[in-house]
Amino acid sequence: MTRARWTAPRAMLLIPALLLPFPAHAGEEAPVLPLDAAVAEALRVNPEVQAAEHAWRAAAHIPKQVSGLDDPTLSYESWNTPNALTFDRAESNIYSVGQKIPFPGKLGLRGKAARLSAEAEEQRFAQKRLEVAAKVTAAYADLVQAERDLEIVRRYRELARALSDSARARYEAGEAAQQDVIQADLARTRLETELNDLDETRIGALARLNALLDRPQASAARASADLPVKPIAVPVEALEARATEQRPAVRAASLEVDRAETEQRLARRRYLPDFEVRGSRWVNRGADDGYGAMLVVNVPWVWRGKHDAANAEARERARGAQAMLRSERNVAAGGVRELYARADRARRNADIVRTALLPQARLAFESSLAGYGVGENDFPSVLDTFEGLLYLETQAVNEVAAFHRSRAGLEEMVGEPIP
Repeated sequence: MTRARWTAPRAMLLIPALLLPFPAHAGEEAPVLPLDAAVAEALRVNPEVQAAEHAWRAAAHIPKQVSGLDDPTLSYESWNTPNALTFDRAESNIYSVGQKIPFPGKLGLRGKAARLSAEAEEQRFAQKRLEVAAKVTAAYADLVQAERDLEIVRRYRELARALSDSARARYEAGEAAQQDVIQADLARTRLETELNDLDETRIGALARLNALLDRPQASAARASADLPVKPIAVPVEALEARATEQRPAVRAASLEVDRAETEQRLARRRYLPDFEVRGSRWVNRGADDGYGAMLVVNVPWVWRGKHDAANAEARERARGAQAMLRSERNVAAGGVRELYARADRARRNADIVRTALLPQARLAFESSLAGYGVGENDFPSVLDTFEGLLYLETQAVNEVAAFHRSRAGLEEMVGEPIP
């Protein structure tokens, strides 16, 4: 009996010390990966970014192709040959050079449309970089959240073990009911399952991060430190204005409108004829040699229906491009408003939890624990304050992670870092 009465107070004295953070287990140590380094690595090696870059660089070679003349043609004709393959006895051998020439202005419009398409592809490449950077930040925030939650829950598992030892000591001393011991053991067991869930979350976050960094899935990494939280210094109205004008996806859509309108002007020129000029040298047998010239003009008015259809297609594509531009601007404006509100909410909640709720919850737990130690309140009250404190500690971490996920999405929407 004496031993039990000595053990309970001793366990009680150890419990407040367990509220302090302690480092992760040495066996779980992995190379530290700072967020800035992760983003830089992803922008350098991510396959989606590389694919978008190659698509842009490939598109940049198209304008020169479509704005140039077709290859010239060389031709040879043999006239009035008495026998097959006896070209040296033909009355005339004709050597010609020909060149197709589109109606003036067509090549320029083709080149302009291709240049605008390449510029839009460049903006899509820039947008992909922003998207990948936001995904890396989100995965990193998830990894930070999982790692910090694991540390918290491991600490509270030790706290639950101390509570269980205290309840058991009081029960053995006849000062508490067996139900207290059972509830304490149950709380500790629930934390074991929570650790399993959090470990799965950590593995998933690391898997997404490794995929974004094009690393083998066996690669290990851990977050460098807690992510800082500070107010967004730019008003939401200014961010919205930036996003609807300078977001790469919006710029790409605007360039697609210009391209579609250029192709519409080009389609209207389908009614204008193209030309082919040819110059020839005649080598005649038994007669003077000579020269010849030919001009070929196509007649686009005969099959006018297909040109009308091409014009209608170009007109509809231009209208579709304009609608897509409005859609991209709406997406940018709505995304900025939503993500700004989400980031601001997470920042304010994180501040409230850390500066107000957590100190109050710690005082409530310590008061409940002290009251239980002298028999002034029951064990369920201790567990309630224990679980409330655990929830608030993890909520603080979760709000910080939510802030950085939202901020990363906001920067992707705006198209540039936000101070």
